[in-house]
Amino acid sequence: MRRELGVLLLLMLLLSTALAESDSGAKRFRVAVIGDRTGGANDSAYTGILAEIARMQPDIAVTVGDQIEGYTEDTLQMKKEWEEYLAMVKDFPAKIYYTPGNHDITTEAMEEMYRRYQGEPYYSFDYEGRHFVIVDNSPGWGGPAYEIDEEQLKWLESDLKAQSPEKQILVFMHKPTWYENAALGKPDKMHDLFVKYHVEAVFTGHYHSYFVDEIDGVVYTGVGSSGGGMEIGPTGIGYHFCWVTVDDTITITPINGGAVRPWDDLTSDEYRLANLIRNRSVIPQQPVFVNEELAVPTSTFSMEVSNLSETASLTDTLEWTNAEGWQIYPARVPLFLDPGATTTVEFEAVCSANPFSAPQLVLNAEFAEGKVKTVKQPPRVARKASCVKSKKVKIDGKLDEDCWTSPVTVLLGYDRGPALVDSTWFYFAYDKKGLCVAARCFDAKPENMRAEVTERDGAIYSEDCVGFFFHAGKDTVYQVYMNPLGTVFDQRITFKEDGWYSADPKFDGDYEVEAVRDGKYWIIEARIPYSVLGAKPQSGDTWDLNFRRKQKRLNLNGDWQPIYYYPHYLGLLSFM
Repeated sequence: MRRELGVLLLLMLLLSTALAESDSGAKRFRVAVIGDRTGGANDSAYTGILAEIARMQPDIAVTVGDQIEGYTEDTLQMKKEWEEYLAMVKDFPAKIYYTPGNHDITTEAMEEMYRRYQGEPYYSFDYEGRHFVIVDNSPGWGGPAYEIDEEQLKWLESDLKAQSPEKQILVFMHKPTWYENAALGKPDKMHDLFVKYHVEAVFTGHYHSYFVDEIDGVVYTGVGSSGGGMEIGPTGIGYHFCWVTVDDTITITPINGGAVRPWDDLTSDEYRLANLIRNRSVIPQQPVFVNEELAVPTSTFSMEVSNLSETASLTDTLEWTNAEGWQIYPARVPLFLDPGATTTVEFEAVCSANPFSAPQLVLNAEFAEGKVKTVKQPPRVARKASCVKSKKVKIDGKLDEDCWTSPVTVLLGYDRGPALVDSTWFYFAYDKKGLCVAARCFDAKPENMRAEVTERDGAIYSEDCVGFFFHAGKDTVYQVYMNPLGTVFDQRITFKEDGWYSADPKFDGDYEVEAVRDGKYWIIEARIPYSVLGAKPQSGDTWDLNFRRKQKRLNLNGDWQPIYYYPHYLGLLSFM
């Protein structure tokens, strides 16, 4: 019955937006706004969205970015991905205008390829007397979040200034600057221009979730995923697109699986609170420890549960999902929390299977009237590694000192079982100057090893490399990758008010790195100064850690723990 009602509403929408003349004499038309395709692409979902839009016969379509998976400097791979995408939209019945996303443009090489296939990353055009502006904030990082550079900002102001005050203006960009800045009352240069020059509607993507706001008369719509990886939104919106009717006013309608949803289905404030609940209401505390045989002896662990509402009590029953080989006691726990209250709940776990396919603790928390966010959080499952104290480590790539005698050799693959990369040895030590790391990587076919990037912060993550994640306290994780040439990519990951993270690759640490090739082995030895990590350890301290090897020839990774940025998903590094 619900689906039939959705189809009926959709038919009514199509009838009401049929081509006609508006009161002002300007032509009414329909725009389909297409969400992100990549970031874990689901092409069957994306092609389904395209087919649904095609049946509705829009006049034009505009994307909000992330057409390809990208994140590579391999020109052949980029070419392949763009041609696959263009084949996917080849028969689309309306002209598509493209907005670049961070998956489309990450590096200069990717920007060059974007220009080859799509043209200028930022531009504007008129359609039926209205003005459309495509902004490129794909490479924006940090600062006032996702701001564009001064050159593009000047272009944007010049373009908007040239329009008559009566002309309707629609702006499209990938990253939601407005959500990070204007919606929080923070400085936002683009929002100031939108207000000054009477921009009516702004569309963004990137977060794979639908949410909206109206700020100083500007209507902002965060378009969710049309094919990129996602979880169902807190109001039930999954893969969708937006149907925009441009008349004397602009009407925006999200369409999800044939069902018409209201524009204000989820406001930015509701979205922020739902995210806060998702990311901070259930936090693993004492971990479930995994030994080097990847087994879990009977283990006691704890979870911290918080009511993040300032006004409403939280009443629910905590319950664990099922996972093969896992048993957790108690399986269900009644919960009542006053507004702002926090409690810690202890559990006991027995695991006879894969420890990294753990069950999840489920909490249902209301974040707005009639709107409930379901939180699913696994326990912290943690391995331990030792960091050996040394008077002074000589960074020469030889690994012949006593501190390099206790390697970690067991890594995990995509299925969270033992990795299939070639044999790899990781080591950790520390001296007065800094934290020292080393990796010895065997490659059965070294002639096929991929290591070409020599530019600092280049895309070495798309070739052979080793990577490390460190958390020494506060809400900051440091990510450092190194390839067999000794090239470094690093970034600082910080956690925002709503619990999501922001990565800043402009962060550059000062490292000592030595890379050595020795037959079928390549070796990395490096020292990371304590000033880079913001802390200096003492014997007996514990930091949070993860590390990995990426082997391009096999297109496989070997991870110590499944890769997530949040500290409570990392393992533990014990300083001896």
